[in-house]
Amino acid sequence: MEKKKVVFLLKELILDGGVEKVTANLGKAFEGFGFDVYYYVLWDDEKIVKGLYGENVIVEPRNSDNKLKKTFSALGKFKDFLVDKDIDIVISAKETANIVAFLAALNKSKTSFILTRHVDFKGSGQKLGALTLKMMYALYSMAKLSIVCVSNELANEVKAIPLVRRNKVSFVENAVFNQEVIEQGLEPLNDDNIQGDYICGVGRLKHQKGFDILMRAYSICIKAKQDIPKLVLVGDGPDHDALIKLRAELKLEDSVVFAGYTNNPYKYMKNSKLFVLSSRFEGMPTVLVEAISLGVPIVATDCPTGPSELIGHIDGVNLVPVGDHQALAAEILAKLTAPHTIDKKAVEGYEFSNAARSYLKLTEE
Repeated sequence: MEKKKVVFLLKELILDGGVEKVTANLGKAFEGFGFDVYYYVLWDDEKIVKGLYGENVIVEPRNSDNKLKKTFSALGKFKDFLVDKDIDIVISAKETANIVAFLAALNKSKTSFILTRHVDFKGSGQKLGALTLKMMYALYSMAKLSIVCVSNELANEVKAIPLVRRNKVSFVENAVFNQEVIEQGLEPLNDDNIQGDYICGVGRLKHQKGFDILMRAYSICIKAKQDIPKLVLVGDGPDHDALIKLRAELKLEDSVVFAGYTNNPYKYMKNSKLFVLSSRFEGMPTVLVEAISLGVPIVATDCPTGPSELIGHIDGVNLVPVGDHQALAAEILAKLTAPHTIDKKAVEGYEFSNAARSYLKLTEE
């Protein structure tokens, strides 16, 4: 019997991006189910892409600086690819890829298309405004496809858009962890810059993740408690230099460590006394699910969307208002004094194979 084929469609690759990571995880689960798995990246560096996704990667060159020309050129090539490979399932992520998938779905009856939404509509840094995006999702829902949101709150927001066909919209957990992730967390840290206990934050260094808020909160913690563990930030990104400057302004050079990008952030999480999510907005924060799966005590903001529905109902969890560095400092100090871990059952739906089964179920409806 011929193997079924799935292709994951992305605009580009951000090596330390959460969407790219969960896409790779989902691909691994589909491979485990016996699928032929492809990754189609509309434009990016092929060597970098293959470093994350393996060899079954198609990368289109940036053949124009004009966004419209670039997108329609990619659409034609992608449609040819679907026919050539006889693809059964397309799963797209981020808006340019979603647009290409939507247009391809208009005249491709055999293939199942799933478009995904990974972040709150009101989040800053998006090139399209919230109203425009919502109009696009109403249009998407008219086609023969499914729309997946990574949190219930986000799915409900999409369903509330005027003219959206609600039956096309579902919440499906991201593919966040498996046994390999748990085992990577058990690896020795082996980082000469980190000695003793520490608090950990993980993610791309950009405005969304709120590491500036975390550093200001940590500054308050140091003044309140002289022997507080160091703060270790794991990741890289466009705000790196600004955060280094802020570290100096707050006189935290001896207390805040920038560990940089690593393909194994799990060992940093697992060995920490406390994991802190300081985000301004998310869809469903992957790192929060990872920390819980690794059995690490956590502090998190009540950002839209994700943390509230994932853990807000659990005894002992006190989500912090977004941007309130004083409240964040207080919660960090409280959890260092009385650590509280969350039962891993809270995130069992985010295991690779469980998430993949949910996607497959959508193609069978």
